[in-house]
Amino acid sequence: MLISKFNSTQCVNGCKIFDDESDYLYWENRTVTNDEIDVLDFLNSNKANKKLVVLHIGIGNSFLASKLNNFKEILGITISQNELMHAASKNISNYKYFFLNKYKANSLDFFKNKKFDIIIDINMKSFSCCNKAFMSLFDQYVKSLKDNGYIISHINGLKWSRTVKPKLAFSFENFFHKKLKEYDGPIDNILNISDCELLANQNNLKLDLTFKDLVIFRNEK
Repeated sequence: MLISKFNSTQCVNGCKIFDDESDYLYWENRTVTNDEIDVLDFLNSNKANKKLVVLHIGIGNSFLASKLNNFKEILGITISQNELMHAASKNISNYKYFFLNKYKANSLDFFKNKKFDIIIDINMKSFSCCNKAFMSLFDQYVKSLKDNGYIISHINGLKWSRTVKPKLAFSFENFFHKKLKEYDGPIDNILNISDCELLANQNNLKLDLTFKDLVIFRNEK
C-alpha cells in the first residue's frame, strides 16, 4: 500500500489545478486553528532566532506570520486572492505573500534558488491532484531546505483530504458572495505515520514526532 501511495502515477484525466485569482472568500476571516497554535508553540519552545527564513504553505488568516515578527523573513503562498488582501492589511514588515497553487507547474520557479530554514505545510497532501504531483512537491521541499532545516506538518492535516471548488453563497454578513468550498477528496491523500516514515527514509530525513501532534521532517546535515 505504501509503494502504491507514493508511486509516480499521474491523474488518469490529467491534473486539475485550481488557479482562479477571483475574490473568493476562504480562510482569511476564520479563527486560528489548533494546528497552527501547536506550530507556534513549537517554534517558541525552540527559541527560533531572527536569522531564520520560513515558508508557510496556505497562509489562511496570517495568524502565524503575525506571531513570527522575530524571524528574518516569512514567505507565504495561498490559492485565495482574499487571503492575500487580508495579509496586506496586516502590514507585517518581514512578511511576503504570493498567489500560487503549490502543485502548479510554475511553483518550480518559485522554489528555484530559494532556501528555507522551516517549511510549514499543515495539509501536506490534502489537496494533491495525484501521487506524481505530491512526490514532485515533496522533492522541491527537500531541495529547498537548508542544512538542519525542517518541514513541519500536523497529524490532523495529514488525515484530511479535500478538494476546492468555487461556489455562490449567501450570508447576512456578506449577502451573496463567491467563496471556495471544500469537499471530500481522494482517500489516497490521507497520510499516516507509516507513510511519513517512508517519506523520511526515501529522502534521508529524520522523522520527529516528539512535540504534541506535529509531524516534523528534519534535514540533519
